Order: sequence, then structure tokens, then C-alpha cells
Amino acid sequence: MSRNIHYTVAGNARDNQTWEVSGTILIPPGGFRDAVDQVMRATFISLTHGKAIYGKPGLHCMGPYHFTKLVMEEKET
Repeated sequence: MSRNIHYTVAGNARDNQTWEVSGTILIPPGGFRDAVDQVMRATFISLTHGKAIYGKPGLHCMGPYHFTKLVMEEKET
């Protein structure tokens, strides 16, 4: 049975711009090993496409990106 994993990833970037990304991914049975990779890909896409929540809106969020928090929780469907 597939599982929903809710994630939150936060950190900072150049010029101390803070950011946070959250979302949900669906992983197949036995797929937890790949879940972190999926979360990191989704996070990078959110950061580079301006979809993250930024601590200083309007200030560019340019790399390098430093990760300070990664939370992954299984949520019931």
C-alpha cells in the first residue's frame, strides 16, 4: 500500500535569505529509501522556481542553499 509522506525542509541561502518548502509525496511500498531523494528534488524545484516561502519576500533566494531542517512524517490518507 502506498503511503503519503508530508515533508518540511528549511534553510537559508546567500545574503541570509531564509526559506521553507513543504509538500506531500506518495511513496510505494518499500520506497522509503527513495523518499529523501524525492523530497530534495521537489525542494530544489520549489527554490529555483520561486515557490518556497521566503523570510524576506522580494529578496532573491540565490544559492548556495544551506539546509537546516528536514522533517518527514507519514500521514494517513
